[in-house]
Amino acid sequence: MSRDTLDRLLTEIDSKLEHRLTEIERNGLVELQQLESDKLAEQEEELAQQRKIHDLRLQRNRSKSEREIRDDQNRRIWNFQFGCVQQLLAEAKAELDGCSLGQQQLDAFLQEAGDRLENPQHLLLKLKAEHISGLDLGEIEVEETAMLGGAILQDSRRNIEIDGSWERRLENLEPALWRRWQRDVSENNQD
Repeated sequence: MSRDTLDRLLTEIDSKLEHRLTEIERNGLVELQQLESDKLAEQEEELAQQRKIHDLRLQRNRSKSEREIRDDQNRRIWNFQFGCVQQLLAEAKAELDGCSLGQQQLDAFLQEAGDRLENPQHLLLKLKAEHISGLDLGEIEVEETAMLGGAILQDSRRNIEIDGSWERRLENLEPALWRRWQRDVSENNQD
């Protein structure tokens, strides 16, 4: 082989090698760009998932905090309302404790309670000690008992009693007091 042929072959091989290297380089760059693009898409998807998880966790925590705040406010309102109603009841009890039982009140109670007992066999009247002395009690047996006032009439043989004590009346009025409280002093009433 001659030198010219050899140079031409070498040039041709160089050209083919150069062309092949350029093609490999171009394919490598395309693959590199594809890998970078795939990796970026993967990272964006992972980031979106993490953001979604974070947003859900944040929403749960926010809802939980709002619920706890609302529950705490409701508990405080309830405790305040309960305290106010209990204070009203305590003031009413203190006021009633200082009141005396009048003869007309006792007679009206005895009439109503006697009608409700239906043929009583042995009557026992329970009164506050301070109220016994100023009343006309007739022939009814009387027993002192601790109470704010009012009276309890008992048929001791049949073990039935009609409770007209002021404590019982307050207990019976307490639900109405709560309803009135809710109506007049509700959380929406700014007065």
